[in-house]
Amino acid sequence: MRILFFLFLLFHSFRSDDLSDCASNVQKATGSLIGIINGKCIAVSRNTVAAKSATACKTVGINLTKLSIDDLQENEDIRILLEDNFITQAYIGLSTDGSGTWSWENSDTSDFRNWDTPPVIVSTTTSIPVRSTLPPSSQRRSTAVVIGIDASLFSTTSWTFAQIDFATSLADYISPRGPSEFAIFAYGCTQISPYIVQFPNFVSTYEDVLKMISNLNETILHDCVRENPLDFSTMFNYQQWTYFNRYNTSPRPFKSTYISMIYFSSSSDSNNINNAKKLYTMPDSSVITISVGNQATSISQLSLPAVTNWIRVTTSDEIRDLVPTIDNIIFGTGAESSSDSKVLATATDCAFMNSEDGKWYPNGNCTTKLRMLCEYILTPREPATTKTPTDSWSDPCYTESTNFKYYPTLANSKCYKVSSVQQNFATSTNLCLGNSETYKIEPILTSILNQQEDTQLNDLVKDSTDGMFWIGLRRDPDNSENWKFLNGDPVTYSNWRDGYPKTADGCDCVAYVSVDQKWINTDCNKKLFSICSFEFNATIYQ
Repeated sequence: MRILFFLFLLFHSFRSDDLSDCASNVQKATGSLIGIINGKCIAVSRNTVAAKSATACKTVGINLTKLSIDDLQENEDIRILLEDNFITQAYIGLSTDGSGTWSWENSDTSDFRNWDTPPVIVSTTTSIPVRSTLPPSSQRRSTAVVIGIDASLFSTTSWTFAQIDFATSLADYISPRGPSEFAIFAYGCTQISPYIVQFPNFVSTYEDVLKMISNLNETILHDCVRENPLDFSTMFNYQQWTYFNRYNTSPRPFKSTYISMIYFSSSSDSNNINNAKKLYTMPDSSVITISVGNQATSISQLSLPAVTNWIRVTTSDEIRDLVPTIDNIIFGTGAESSSDSKVLATATDCAFMNSEDGKWYPNGNCTTKLRMLCEYILTPREPATTKTPTDSWSDPCYTESTNFKYYPTLANSKCYKVSSVQQNFATSTNLCLGNSETYKIEPILTSILNQQEDTQLNDLVKDSTDGMFWIGLRRDPDNSENWKFLNGDPVTYSNWRDGYPKTADGCDCVAYVSVDQKWINTDCNKKLFSICSFEFNATIYQ
């Protein structure tokens, strides 16, 4: 009976594509998918780990974070999953720094707790310091560092120049310890065409770093024009093609073994922040995001690893004081980046669940090795707006403000549209977001999953005056032999023109050619029309 109930819990009340989405995000060698609860994929590490390991869930799946629990029913469902998988104890993502406050490490704000006995707050006059960096005499791995400074209207002058002071101090801190390269720029101040001019080449001597910072000071002091600024999301979405790749043809190549990206943001424009797309992961890399001010929209989801490499500061002094913490993240040990997040660097106690009673217990020191519970949030299935599409099943994609089209013969839940303007690949991705209302997931450059869908799209573009259209396929920055759809769909089908894909410099983005209904890879900076799509909430029409 228990096994039957477990199977019911695991396979009931969600769609088959949810299961596929969950399974594709869990590495079978390091983790096990044990269920789907409340729109969350629940996985557990195969091996026991110390709770302080910030990368425990990243090894289970790159998009997974440590589990948070929102209510008693979810807690009971998790307990049953553990019991049916013969796991007596497993860590959840709850920890404290000894102050008495317990927080979810994935930034969940849930205040639900299910302690057997609430932990006793122990006052202490000592604190556990962040791990010290290596001494100057110890050679460290060669490192490239990119720093994006917020000079926008959201930032104060004090904050902006504190970020420049931070960049100077970090260069002072890192340069004596081994080979390093720096590229430091300000965004939100002025927009230059072409965009690449705003992003400097890496420099490798300390003197050149100081010169770069001096020029940046002059730009902010005398040449800062905020009438047409490079906003955060536009800036961030350029980074994959500009810096965060290892292509021989990269416009801003680096020679170092390791690369670390550091971005500041004071922006409270949540829509703009949400338009920023997370960078594809690369080995020997980290992305550190820093929100400045209490009003700044969190950019924790853009860090790599997600959340663990995100920090919030509120004063200029806190910005300047970040140097040891950032140095520790860059040169710490572990997958992708530091093994300790800012939270875990001072964690003194961590919580685990006992599957016999579902209660939570403090571990005492976070070092005991247990299985780790992890989660992956599925794409929401409910409409993001209160507006409902037409009740007609024949055209579920219609709204008064957009002209997305539905093809019943495809038997999928996708709505398609051709953009009205021509843009480069990166801008076209954001253009999809700005052109529509969201029902299930945000519109994005479309994936093409089979021959029938490929052929049907020719009907969509037949009235266009142009013959090439961006689709959501681009070269994997970590492996130039692979290709990835922006929406995460698997690349199980392709329709390349003879002789493609080519290995030509910069030809990393894919276009659909209507004349022969084939795909070609071409320069991402070309301005083309684009084919956007999103999935509507099919349950409305059933």
